[in-house]
Order: sequence, then structure tokens, then C-alpha cells
Amino acid sequence: MKTEARMLSEKDLPSVLTTMVAGFSDYMIPIEIDEAGYKHKFALDGVDLGHSVGGWVDGDLVGLTMNGVGDWAGRRTAYDAGTVVLSDYRSKGVSSAMFDLLLPSLADMGIESYLLEVIDENEPAVRLYRKFGFRTLRELGVFYKKNVYDNLPVPRNIALESIKYRDIAHSELLSDQGLAWQNSKEWLERSEAINYGLKYKGLFVDNEIKGFGIVSPRSGKVLRVVVDPGHLRKGFGRLLVNEIQKDTKKDLIFLNVDLGDSLAVSFLEACGAICKIKQFEMEKSLS
Repeated sequence: MKTEARMLSEKDLPSVLTTMVAGFSDYMIPIEIDEAGYKHKFALDGVDLGHSVGGWVDGDLVGLTMNGVGDWAGRRTAYDAGTVVLSDYRSKGVSSAMFDLLLPSLADMGIESYLLEVIDENEPAVRLYRKFGFRTLRELGVFYKKNVYDNLPVPRNIALESIKYRDIAHSELLSDQGLAWQNSKEWLERSEAINYGLKYKGLFVDNEIKGFGIVSPRSGKVLRVVVDPGHLRKGFGRLLVNEIQKDTKKDLIFLNVDLGDSLAVSFLEACGAICKIKQFEMEKSLS
């Protein structure tokens, strides 16, 4: 069995999409995304094929690490938007071969930091990343809330209205501090560039915006629920979640919640959301 790794190029895209669909179909949490869905995901995550790597066995593409590129925490960063190996080739050195090539290649391209998330129960993947020098930054949770909403009273000086990204693009409330890659301002800007169709709901106090929520109506994934620090503990966050639920009429999924943030966790639990997946956010410095 001959295993080799090489950096990808545009000509690899058709086989990349086929391998992604097949590889994640029997993942520990099966991911049902078709090829068109992966194209959207790649665009949203900022994936660049030239910064991504494939693993071949006897000439067949059997493994991938697809990387987004952007700025995160003030550093030029590559983000692992998906690492997969086909089931028949797992635990046979394909991932190690890819990372042996990938990490020095990214450093040569000027990447300063490599960021990823991995489900904490995926012990083989966690061992692989630790072997290559990744450190755990924090533990993130994915919270699920059933499609149930309340008829909450709205104070007379409060308005909940649909807004656009441009209405908050320059707001201090849109700060990236402490946020994961898929909740970042760059991610939102990429979603605007491809007309992904996120919905934005603004909360106004005496005609001034003091909070907002962002959700994907396709999936029910909530990117952000933000309330001005001066207006916390007034029920405004719950109003936003309730309004988002009314609009989407779907179960909601809150991504990348810092489990060390007791306020955020308590808030979501009070809204009826349950943490069902835990992930390690891991990083390796390349400079």
C-alpha cells in the first residue's frame, strides 16, 4: 500500500467533494451534506485548496484536510474546516502523512497559527493533534433547543425588528473577542458575499439598537445572540432567542459556546437549550 500526501489545487475539487461526502457519511456524528452543500461550507469557512492537503493510497484520494485562511486573534491563521479519511483507510497513517506535509507547508506560506475543533470523544483524532503539538485552548459546546417559543411580553420601549448585516457591521457589539472561527465577523462577511441568506434580528431600546441575533434559516444554526453589556439581566437575550425561533420555526443549534463562560451557559439553559456535543478548540503556533 503506497501512501502519499500533497497539497491540493483547483483541479482536485471534483474528487475532493466526492471524498468529503463519503468520508463524513459514517463519521461518529454522521453529516448529511451533499456536494453543493460542501461548496457552500468551503466558501463560508474561507477554504483555499492551495492551503489544503490530500492523502492518496495507491493513487486514490482517501483523506483530506480542508483549510480556511483568514485572521483570527490577530494572527494569520489556517482553520481546519474538515479533516476526513475514508473508513477503510483510518488508523493506517494517512492523517499523519497529511499533517507531516501540511504543517511546514503552511508555515512556508506565512501562516502563523493553525486552529481546529475536534469532538472530545474522538480520541484517535485528539491523540493525533496532540502528537503534532496542538494545545487545547478551551472546551466548546453545541447546544440544541427544540422548536418551542413563548408569548413573552415586550416592554413598550422595546422593538424587535428585522435588520441587515450593514446595520451592525460597524457596531462595537459585533466584536470578535472570544469567538470561534465560524462565529467571526469574517465568516459573516463571507456569508454576505455569497448571499447565504442569514437572518438578522435587532433589539431596539428607545429606538437605539442594543442587541441582535443571527440565525441561518436553512439549518436553525444560531451564530450570535448579543446584548449590550449595559442591558444584561433584563430578559432581552431571551426575547431575541424567542423571536429567532418564531422566525425560523425550527429547532435551534447554538454553535461554539465557550463552556467556561458560565453566564452564556446559564443563559442558554434558561432558554431550554441542552448541550449535546462537546469539542476541544485546539491551536498550534507555526511561527
